[in-house]
Amino acid sequence: MLTSPRRILALTAAAAAALSLTALPASASSASSSASSASAGSRLANAATGMCLAVGRSEVRAGKKVIQWPCSNNKDQKWIYHHGRLTNAKTGMCLAVPRASARKAEGVIQWPCTDGGSEQEWAYDGMQRMRNQATGMCLAVGKAERRKGKVVIQWPCGDQTDQVWLRR
Repeated sequence: MLTSPRRILALTAAAAAALSLTALPASASSASSSASSASAGSRLANAATGMCLAVGRSEVRAGKKVIQWPCSNNKDQKWIYHHGRLTNAKTGMCLAVPRASARKAEGVIQWPCTDGGSEQEWAYDGMQRMRNQATGMCLAVGKAERRKGKVVIQWPCGDQTDQVWLRR
């Protein structure tokens, strides 16, 4: 069967279109899986202690202190950073400074996420520190103490490694 160049061109274009359509779901699936893994959260490990930011005993309770704990795959150690807020993957609550207290060494807590509360807003800066927007202080492990269960605090930002948080 003889085919005209015009027909060959049309068939080639149709085949290319069909292939690109079948590739779309794979791309969408890949994007979906990337979004899914991003929404699953990341662990934040303290550079000085090697331990991860966690909710003590995985409790779903407003006001529960946030601690450091040996890193694992537990959901209470996974945090989702979205629009300046760190939301715990297990509890669905946000990392916060209680009442936006400007007190040094104030222990950070989890609290139901609210709109407009800068005590729940954190900026991850170029030095890998988490700076609270209400207080201007950084998330830290006091004195870089390597004790599991140690409450994580806010402290004036500096160049100490106990204020550096690495995503894992």
